[in-house]
Order: sequence, then structure tokens, then C-alpha cells
Amino acid sequence: MSVITDGPGLRPAARSDGWTRTTRGLADACGLALMIFILATIALGELPLPVQRGAVLLLGAAAILFSTPTLPATWRSSRAGRLADRALTIIFLAAILAAMVYVFVDWFEMFSYRMGFPLPEDVMVFCATLIVTLEITRRACGMGMALLVVGFMGFIWAGPWLPGVLHHSSVRLEVALEEMFGQGGILGSSLGLMASMIYVFVLYGAVLQASGAGDSIIRLAGRATRRVPGGPAQAAVVASMGFGSLSGSGPANVLATGSFTIPFMIRAGYRPAFAGAVEACASTIGQITPPVMGIVAFLMADITGIPYVTIVIASILPCLLFYASISLRVLFAARAGGMEAADARAAADLPPVDRGDVIQGLTVAASAGGIVALLASGYSPAYACLAGIAVIFLGGIWHAPMRMGPRVVVRVLIEAARDGLGLLAMCAAVGIILAVVNMTGVGLAFSKLVLAVGGNDLFTALLATMIASLVLGTGLPTTPAYLLLAFTVVPALTQLGLSVITAHLFIFYFGIMSAITPPVALSAFSAASISRVHPMRQAVAAVRLGATGFIIPFLMVYHPGVLIVDQTPLAILSSTLACLVAVTALAAADQGWLIRRLHPGWRLLLAAAAFGLILPEALSTVAAVAALVLVTTVQIILARRERAARPAALAAE
Repeated sequence: MSVITDGPGLRPAARSDGWTRTTRGLADACGLALMIFILATIALGELPLPVQRGAVLLLGAAAILFSTPTLPATWRSSRAGRLADRALTIIFLAAILAAMVYVFVDWFEMFSYRMGFPLPEDVMVFCATLIVTLEITRRACGMGMALLVVGFMGFIWAGPWLPGVLHHSSVRLEVALEEMFGQGGILGSSLGLMASMIYVFVLYGAVLQASGAGDSIIRLAGRATRRVPGGPAQAAVVASMGFGSLSGSGPANVLATGSFTIPFMIRAGYRPAFAGAVEACASTIGQITPPVMGIVAFLMADITGIPYVTIVIASILPCLLFYASISLRVLFAARAGGMEAADARAAADLPPVDRGDVIQGLTVAASAGGIVALLASGYSPAYACLAGIAVIFLGGIWHAPMRMGPRVVVRVLIEAARDGLGLLAMCAAVGIILAVVNMTGVGLAFSKLVLAVGGNDLFTALLATMIASLVLGTGLPTTPAYLLLAFTVVPALTQLGLSVITAHLFIFYFGIMSAITPPVALSAFSAASISRVHPMRQAVAAVRLGATGFIIPFLMVYHPGVLIVDQTPLAILSSTLACLVAVTALAAADQGWLIRRLHPGWRLLLAAAAFGLILPEALSTVAAVAALVLVTTVQIILARRERAARPAALAAE
């Protein structure tokens, strides 16, 4: 099972002719070579940056081009169409091969002496690389992502004619091409992170799947939550949190754990749309769950210079608040739907947890703990992850089902390479976007626009930033979404007075929330493929269930105590209690249940109380807490009356 979604283009063609079999084999060979190259350079030392990143781009692009067709299936139905498809693939392959060989041979002079004054041959290499990057982005990530990149590229030359903050001076064609190609663009830091760190964590997820540890996590979560109201759904939340933190992709997490948890919830009696929403939201929580946080914790540390341990500490309480919101909604939904008997039957149907599950669970815990310990000791993320992978392999010494022989290891390497191709293409594409941002100053323009919209009102500016983050993060996996937002949106937030860590966590949360937000809700759509619900209906259900995720970033801004870092114990306690009250009130208002069923008027009051707690003003906080106490008291009184009246009613019958 894939650990990172490959995107719409990374599905092999249905035909099984000689060409298809050959290209599939070549794609696997390129993927295997890519993984061996990355692991070797991590262990032995990296090559010069243009060579290192160029080799990764070459092997990754070749794997994508070999594994996916150029033309649509209808065009390939005729012999002429198939020949044209193959010819285009060969042309793209030849172009990227020639361009990268040129870089390997002449990289020193290109990047040392000819910056700003490229030769005609250099410009041809820039053009070839840009075209192939757009093509692999289209194949691996879909036409939408490719068009987004083209739109940013067009902004370079449209700037002199644009009004207001979007206006910028013209850029010479060769300079623009050089910037988009070089170490500030395609061969820049985003692709470098893919080569030096991200792919290692993709491999970690593939090893977890191949070892069977993922299934053990699901079974252990099911047994741990079997006596909790909403047990089947609670198991999905716990399992997806644990697995999602390590996998690096929300949609892939849905496919990995949801193939068991969604049918399990549906068999227990939960509505398919609700079951899919629980899995989509739980997988989203996995992306913000320490210690790995879908790899973004390491990127954030690298970009901001803030220690990794500090980022993890700041992420703990917001993650737990998000988890509490989903868990409470599940609990209230189970109570409101009278699911107690169904939950008991589902618990009885759970597969038993044996000694092997315990060993695998402990091995995964030791692996994750080892990663955190090494990171806290100052080791690089890649080295720490490789040590975590080694722990998984060592687990096979005393537990035979976890053992992986040479053939399995080769298959895992190929699967990991295939899993990361979509991310590799996106990182190359994001490099182009970041080059445009640097050349045109669009990041500064965006900051001016947000400040103009918000004026002196922080809340309005944050709303504008939220919308921009959701739009820019649409259709992107966690890692590229964060990289894009970090360079375009964060400057606006820091100008508003937010601390660096608060600004980065704010955009990170909204970047991952785009995975359940229509119109391109990748995690929700992945869940819909299992729940058999219309994708848009599934996305709406996921947004409703995960609504608290849209509020938590605001709580981090207005209640900084939840970030723990540089806060007093009193501030941490008061902020945590206020946020927990807000989360509980909103969950009860949405599900129509607290201790018993809620009247619509009480639901509106609780919703108002939850939003009143966002702003840390004394009057709104006191009013919100008073509203929750009032509703809870009324609920307790009514529940007691119902229990007292029940024996009398039975006696009368």
C-alpha cells in the first residue's frame, strides 16, 4: 500500500503490451536507483548541490515519465496516438537527460562565473528543464498544479502592467529563466529538502507498512478504545493520529488506515459520510501530531532556525485540542444516535491482539522514540530517521513476521521511490513559484494586501490570511503546501506582530485544513473512494466534523499560552482551560448533544460561547464560561428528571 499519494497521474496504463512492461520496469529501475543514490549520499556525504539535486530530478523525472502516459487514453486508442505518446515521452526523457548531463559537466562555471550572464546553451538547458518540470508536475500532480505554476510564471512578465501592490518592474527573459532553474528555483531548497530529508521519511512509512506495524497500530487502537462511546470511530482517530504523524501525507494516511477503519465504522452502524469524515479529519490530525508532524516539524526548524524540540513542544497542546474536538464530536454523535449496542457488537468483532501486535507496537514506539531522542541530541533528521528504520529492521530479529529479506527490501525501496514521486514533482514546481516570489516581490505585495485588508484590525487580517492559506494550499500535500505558504504568507503575519513560531504554526494548520476543504479536498476525496459517498458530500461532512481545526489557529494567536513556549504556568493553564471550553462547546453545538439532546436554542448559545472564547477579553470569556455552565446545569437537571421518571413510567406499563 502506498504511503504517499502519487497524484492523479501516477497510475500505470491499463494496457500490458511490450512497451508498457518495458517502461514499468525502467520506472522501477529509476526509482530504485533514486533511493540508493539518496541513501548513499546521506551516508557518505552529498555531492555539490547542483549535481546532487540535478541527479535527483533526473531520476525522479525519468521514473514519472516512464510510469505515466503523455496523452489521454482516448488519444492513445489508435496506433498513431500510441506512437505519438511514446515519441513525446522519449523527447521529454532526452531533454531532461541532456540538460542534467550539461549541468553535471559544467555546473561550476554555470553557478560561479555566468550567473546573470548565461550562454545561449545555458538558456536552452533552462528552457528544457522548465518544460520537463511542468510536464512531470502535470503527470504526477494534475493539470491544476501545472497551471498554477504557469500562472506564477506569467506574473513575471505581466507585472509591469498590473495595478497597485501587484505591480513590479520587468525582468529580462534570460534572467527569469535562470532564476527559475537555479538554486533559488527548481534546483533550490525545496528539491534539496526532498533529496536530503523528505524521501527518507517516505521510506520510513514504506518500511512501517511492509513490516506489518501499520496493521498492528490499528488493532491496538481498536482494543484500546473498545469501551469508549463511539469506539470504532475513536479507534480510527487514535490509529490515524499515530500513523499519520509518520507517513507525511494526509490522503495516503486515509488510504492506509481508512481501508480498515471506514468499513469497520460502517458495519457498526455509522453513516458512510460520517465514517469517511472521521477518517479524513483523523488523518489531518496526524499531520500536526508530534514528534514528526508529517515531516513539517523538521522543515520548520530548518526555515525558522527555531530548535526542533521547541517546535514540538509548541505543537503539543494545539494537537491535543484538535484531537479532543474530534473525539468529543464522535462521543456526542454516538450518544445522540444511541450507538451503545452497536459499539459493543463492533468491539466483539475486533480481531484479537496477540503477542505479535504488542511486539510490533513496542517496536514502532521504540523507533519513534529513538528518532526524537537523536533529534533532541542534535543529529540531523535524515540520520535520526535512518536510525528509526534500523530499529524496525532489528524488530525482525525477535519477531519473524517483521523480517524483510533482500527481495522485500528492494520492493520497499521501489515502493518508497514511487510513493514520493508526486512530492518530488511538487517540490520542483514549488521551487519555480518561490523563484517568482523572490524575483517579483509578490510575497511583500501579499503582505501589503493583507495589511491593507485588515487595517489596524488583527482579526480581519487573520481572516484574510486564513482564506489565502486555504486557497494556496488547495490540492497540495502537507510539505509543499507549507513551503509555499511559509514564503508567501508568513511575512504578513510577522508584520502584524505575531511571533515567528506562531505565524508558521498558523499557516501550517490552514495549509493542512485545505486537505478537507472543498473544492479540492484530497483527504476527504480519498475517504470518499472507500466510503462510497459522493466526494463533495464527503468533503462537506469532513469540514463540519473538523470545524474546530479552523478555530485552533486563532486560539493560538489570542491564547498564546497553549503554545507553552515562553509562557508562565498560569498563562498556560488559563489558555488551555479557555480553549478546552471552546472546543467542548462547539462540539456539543454541532452534534446537538451534551449530557442529553440539546434544544436548538441551547445549541446556538453554545456556538456563540465557543466563538466568544476566541478573543481573550474578560467580558466575553466570563460570558462564554457562564453560558456553558448554564447549559450544563440545565442538562444535568433534565437528565436527572428523566432518570427519575423512567421507573414510574415502567411501573405504570
